[in-house]
Amino acid sequence: MSKIKEQINSLKIKLKPLIDYIRSLDWTKILSAFAYFPFIGWIFPLYLKTESEDCQKNSREGFYLSAIVSLALTAIFLFRIVVASGFSIFLFIITLIHIVGIISYFALSVYLIYRTYRFGSFKIPYLSVKAEKLNI
Repeated sequence: MSKIKEQINSLKIKLKPLIDYIRSLDWTKILSAFAYFPFIGWIFPLYLKTESEDCQKNSREGFYLSAIVSLALTAIFLFRIVVASGFSIFLFIITLIHIVGIISYFALSVYLIYRTYRFGSFKIPYLSVKAEKLNI
């Protein structure tokens, strides 16, 4: 039994710098940036940091951005199935637009995560104004 306690104490000593580093992180800043993670990232800062205005603002913007992109990509997908099923060139163009839309959304998300984490909260034209009106 004492050997197990010694191993546990040894592990605590080895992990202490890591635990201190994790405690020293600015979680508000990390969660604010995580709000722009594609499709579901806005949920975590919305419910984990209810006291932080920056987290709430960024999670509303992330939600609004996710909703717009989800609706647009769904509309393109349905258009591709319903309208362009018979024409091969139109199907190719619609598929290409769909793929470019997905890649663009992920690239925008990476940029927003980086920008928010590195420089803090900022206003995104049109999106910030619309997201302020949301009552989530």
